[in-house]
Amino acid sequence: MKNKKLLISIIIIICIILYIPMVWLSAYLYNNFLMYRFVKSIEKMELPSNTKIVKIAKRFGGLWGCSNHCDAQVVVLLESSLSLKKINNFFQYKKDLKLPFNEGREAFSYILEIIKENIYEIKKDKRYKIPDDVFEYVSGHFDGDEKKIIFDLINSTKNKRNADNRLFILLINDQTYFGFSMNDIRCH
Repeated sequence: MKNKKLLISIIIIICIILYIPMVWLSAYLYNNFLMYRFVKSIEKMELPSNTKIVKIAKRFGGLWGCSNHCDAQVVVLLESSLSLKKINNFFQYKKDLKLPFNEGREAFSYILEIIKENIYEIKKDKRYKIPDDVFEYVSGHFDGDEKKIIFDLINSTKNKRNADNRLFILLINDQTYFGFSMNDIRCH
């Protein structure tokens, strides 16, 4: 009887010890799948004429704030002959993207234009330069890592682009505060 209770106790302890890493691993794999699906929906997205995706980068985890949520971000380098205003209007309300956490809702996105080494945004049909020294972006989630990602994308594709076209960055962000995704260790 005593040996049976000891055996049951050991089995329960082993199950508890194995449970936590299995939850983290399965949440990690689940979130990787969500990000894969998110990127694939961007790659399949119908683009305006004379516009193409040059390269895509992605990030996942507790990117901003106080680690009480999970963030997903995709940075898309676009090449186009269209104006910033036309590109901005096209991407303003995209509902057909497979957002990781909020599928079916509008994507929280920004369109930025790259001119030489400067990054610009459009507000009320006017172009504003984002200062180099202040990349902590007030109206959205922007940090130094994003600036590095943007310029890594640009520099890694210099030979693959048409010099006559303009470069744009499409930033798409999504986040969740609850659910199975929160079990991913990258969110904390």
